[in-house]
Amino acid sequence: MKYKYHKALLAEGFDKESKMYREIQKVFDNEAKKFAYDRGLREEMGITFNRLSMFIGEDADSNDCFSSDENVEEMILHEIELDELRECLNRLPQDDKDLLLTYYGGAHGDVAKLARERGVCSKRLYKRIPRLIRKLRNMMQEKTT
Repeated sequence: MKYKYHKALLAEGFDKESKMYREIQKVFDNEAKKFAYDRGLREEMGITFNRLSMFIGEDADSNDCFSSDENVEEMILHEIELDELRECLNRLPQDDKDLLLTYYGGAHGDVAKLARERGVCSKRLYKRIPRLIRKLRNMMQEKTT
């Protein structure tokens, strides 16, 4: 993006020493610093973003991975919600976080097995999981208000 602005300004007759060029350069430099800072925070919290290349083959056209009827805005909002969910998950105690990730990561429906692995009564987990979900839901609602 920075390169496009650079080319556009040069095409309009602004050289690298002009006030307009320096102001735009300063804005891009500040945004790059913010991006690097945010990336560092995400890495500390364990939040990762998947690159589009992970979902398509190297020889595939990147436009093929989305159907034409998908709403891009909804997809972006969904990603933002997922980021907020990850942030709220990271605020939970590690044991609660591990329980939810294990439960929804493959043990869904097999609470008895999960209870045996953790050495607790399955009734306790049947109560604890919905309680944790409510807690997460409340944390998410607090973030939006």
